[in-house]
Amino acid sequence: FSAAGASDSAGQFGLIPLLLGTLYIGFVAMLFAVPVGLFAAIYMAAYASNRLRSITKPLLEVLAGIPTIVYGFFALTTVGPFLRDISERKQAERLTSEMAAVVQNSNDAIIGCTRDGYIRSWNAGAERIYGYTAEEAVGQPLHVLIPEERLDEFPQTLTAVRQGNSMVNYETVRLRKDGKKISVSLTDSPIRGENGRITGLSSIARDITERKRLDAELAARTVAV
Repeated sequence: FSAAGASDSAGQFGLIPLLLGTLYIGFVAMLFAVPVGLFAAIYMAAYASNRLRSITKPLLEVLAGIPTIVYGFFALTTVGPFLRDISERKQAERLTSEMAAVVQNSNDAIIGCTRDGYIRSWNAGAERIYGYTAEEAVGQPLHVLIPEERLDEFPQTLTAVRQGNSMVNYETVRLRKDGKKISVSLTDSPIRGENGRITGLSSIARDITERKRLDAELAARTVAV
């Protein structure tokens, strides 16, 4: 809420002042409503004429409804947003859990790294493709997966990602834990925080070693024919 004509900083009301103000209004309303209502009920029942009762009764009903309005406003401004926040939080947690399951069970290697290229997440697909367990991989620099003759790719990838660019489906060679070189199709993309700032990079790899082998065999047979 903001006051008309007020600046952004001076005209804003926080939730706690609003809550305290609402409670204060409710307390003052009840402080007057209880004794006034009690005495009015006694007078109306014992002393008032029928004409006075017909005039005063609607007014008292209106006054009696004021605390209900106050508490309704209190529920609207505090309880409602609180319940909505819980619902949205639960939905976000459910979506996050579903996404985590998708990532973990993917056949592709999905690796999350810091801005400096140190591994901080490692799914089951990465374990199958590269041979490292998550415990072995997390904390290591991503270039442990790069053959020596291709180490120049690593700084190029970091530079591109830090600038907000993605490198999509480029084919290269990577190194398994057992020293075997494999052909992969890589997509390296920036990871952004809630404020849009780049906090790291994701590297998604698909093992295409078998496909490359079949392509080479097919090419060899074509040449032979």
